[in-house]
Amino acid sequence: MIWRFGRTRIEHPGPFSDLGGFDRHLAVIEGEGLLLHPAGEKSLDVRRPFQPVRFSGEWRIESELTRGPVGVLNLLADRTLAESALSFHEAPAALDLPEGIVLIHAWRGAEIETGGRCVSLQADAALRFDLPARGTARLVAGRVALAVVRLRN
Repeated sequence: MIWRFGRTRIEHPGPFSDLGGFDRHLAVIEGEGLLLHPAGEKSLDVRRPFQPVRFSGEWRIESELTRGPVGVLNLLADRTLAESALSFHEAPAALDLPEGIVLIHAWRGAEIETGGRCVSLQADAALRFDLPARGTARLVAGRVALAVVRLRN
């Protein structure tokens, strides 16, 4: 695996999987109240939705749910083979699409203008662009996650 992007629920507090060699990005998209406690590192506060945190896959992490289960988005990338980033945008917004693999994910639906056409994304749908150069899109309605993976040469 070089990279992976996905959505999951955290129903119970507990340890995270060891993903040594990977950079991890995580953001709450449903619920609130997630704290991550890495051994020997400062805790990561993910209590506010749509505020991604980045951390090393080899960190030994215990999760804490302070207000019940949460839904999260995860972006994982092998740091020796790729660079990665995760951000969130709410309409109306111009989206700068960098070179690389770009995923636009809408968990509750969204409308995107790109290439002179408007694309409606249903709940939990995504668009993928493999861009050889920078591009742009416009977020007309909804809120989206923008995940970027740039493979190293």
